[in-house]
Amino acid sequence: MTEFSIEECKRLLHLHARLRMPRFEYGVHGEETPTAASAKVEKLEEYLGDVAIARGDLEEARLWADHTRHSLEEAWEKVEGWQQQVPNKATGPQIMEAKRKIDPATYGALRECKWVIAKLGDQIRRLEKDEEVASRRYTLIVGS
Repeated sequence: MTEFSIEECKRLLHLHARLRMPRFEYGVHGEETPTAASAKVEKLEEYLGDVAIARGDLEEARLWADHTRHSLEEAWEKVEGWQQQVPNKATGPQIMEAKRKIDPATYGALRECKWVIAKLGDQIRRLEKDEEVASRRYTLIVGS
């Protein structure tokens, strides 16, 4: 099992952002050149395997980040000392700003964690869509 941190999650995001569907050669008028079907199938199979591994890595990272977000939100709820800095009928943004002044580290960590979770989700969805396209191409090539 991988040891996770926000930095490890970012590393995985950048690593798997480079994963792309294989390209096949095309002629001048856009027609596919006669690359052997077996070579295309091999490239697509390798790609689909890489996508499965990448999605697993990203899902595990998102699970860790979700757990971390939950812990940070609990810590954020327990921040004390902000009450004297706001009027009696303070709004949510006023309370958040007062807490941020008291505990900027938790505020920053929570914001970064939420951003990482969103980006992990974006990358997982991209890979899911790419996987569907690769699977359809694979099916067209093998004819099943």
